[in-house]
Amino acid sequence: MNLRNCKLKHPIRTINRATRFASAPSVGVTTTIVFIIALISTAFSVSTAAAADRGRVRVLNGTVVTDRNTPLRGATDTLIPGVDRDWSFWRYLHEKLHLNAIRFGAKTDATRPIEQQLPALDKAVDAAAANNMYLMINNSTRRGEYNLSELIKFWSVVAPRYKNRTHVFYEMTNEPTQGGPHWGDASQYTDKVRADLMTVYRLMRAAAPDTHIVMFSGGNLYPDCNTYAAMVAKMRGIDWTKTSIGFHHYAGTAKFGEPGLICLKYRYPLIMTETSFWIAPFYFLEFALNRYEKLGISWFSLDGKAGRANHLRDEIIPNLKSAGYTWPME
Repeated sequence: MNLRNCKLKHPIRTINRATRFASAPSVGVTTTIVFIIALISTAFSVSTAAAADRGRVRVLNGTVVTDRNTPLRGATDTLIPGVDRDWSFWRYLHEKLHLNAIRFGAKTDATRPIEQQLPALDKAVDAAAANNMYLMINNSTRRGEYNLSELIKFWSVVAPRYKNRTHVFYEMTNEPTQGGPHWGDASQYTDKVRADLMTVYRLMRAAAPDTHIVMFSGGNLYPDCNTYAAMVAKMRGIDWTKTSIGFHHYAGTAKFGEPGLICLKYRYPLIMTETSFWIAPFYFLEFALNRYEKLGISWFSLDGKAGRANHLRDEIIPNLKSAGYTWPME
């Protein structure tokens, strides 16, 4: 499909209301009326812009849901500094694949500070709203680690910037730990790692009191429900009505299993923020998303980067439909 031919434009129609007073006898009265109308028009445009944002996500039945109480079903995209992308691809994801969310990653370091990426991030926020989608903003440096200094710099700027954009929520980082037997194992969240994540959480929560925050986003849930829940319980002061445990579905989570997911979602809100089966050695995960539809847990596929969603289009969504999981466009 040639997405360039699918680009939809939205011209803004303006009405010169002042012309209807052109023959008025008093210039002063005319000026006053035009000024009042201008104020009303401005107020209307502001309220219209706000109305374009979907209502905030919320916690319900052990997961994170939309303003319609439906699961989040999303693709993944990445901010590429200096690239002026065609945002109509997100319209394709929404209208043709019926996705309602984008996981949007922004990597930062000394060579690409957040300040340089804000114009592109602003466009992403507006593009998601224009397509009636949610935007989950994510920050990281490299997989399997985190940089506390960079997280603090990023969220000090981003958390307050979009705190009033109700369709936006935040994923603190991406796969902050590594090691055996599986990345994301509860034992990898040491006292220091937990303390660092809590430092960032408190900063984000203070800057954006009403915005949902996804924490952890480890490579897997592992080894079992009770062990993982005990680790999370050590992190005091988290408002779980506006916070959730993010995780990825790879080999460790597959072993964690459906019983483990059911057990953990009764204790903490869950959201699966990444999975793929087209990258070796994860071919056996092709039907992973069927499990999340069955359990009513919101999910994101890793597919969707660089303006391509062939796995979602040709394999994932057809597999879900074959299993009886369908949903309308929102």
